[in-house]
Amino acid sequence: MAVKKVKDFFVNGFFVENPFFIFGVGLCPLVGATFSFDVALALAFVVWVTTIFTAFLLISLSKAINFLNKKLVTVLSLGFLVSVFIVFGKLYFPELTDKTGIWLPLVTVNCFLITKANYYFGNKMPSKNRLKSGLANTVSGLLVYSFFLIGIAFLRQLSGEGSFGNFRFLPQGFSFFLLPAGGFLSSGFLLAFMNYLQKTKITEPKVETFHKK
Repeated sequence: MAVKKVKDFFVNGFFVENPFFIFGVGLCPLVGATFSFDVALALAFVVWVTTIFTAFLLISLSKAINFLNKKLVTVLSLGFLVSVFIVFGKLYFPELTDKTGIWLPLVTVNCFLITKANYYFGNKMPSKNRLKSGLANTVSGLLVYSFFLIGIAFLRQLSGEGSFGNFRFLPQGFSFFLLPAGGFLSSGFLLAFMNYLQKTKITEPKVETFHKK
């Protein structure tokens, strides 16, 4: 059975299985939660912790739950962890938690994150290879998710305010980029760029496999 190398998951995660620009999954937070760099960073942190923890929970319970019950366990795990983050955030970071708005609770039902947390179950490789490929797929997906979420937030804040932190890069910002329309426009530019790379085959990965003897 051919097995993907770990590096192939990361290459494919960015250019072949990109959740935002190839599958069109998770575009709502990409547009709505990127108006602030702080919000995007906080959301990415919550996504990483909740998804990785849920993935390990499913792996540890793989013999106790079947394929049909895994989604229930996934949603319950994500919902519990997100609730903990919301309570903790309101106590120690109330302003940032309020800024995240609806996007923090929606992590619970994000279909992309649910799929990544459940990848171990859908993989029919031998147990050892299945664990390795499952974790690699989950981590690569989260890297892509975080990269574009934080990247667009950085560009929108830089364009909208003309500065980032204590550093000013533009004489004056364009507030349009801080509006929802600015999120659509920023995402559209990136989508066009990704389509260009796909058509020119710049991003076509060289997949190397090995066969188990």
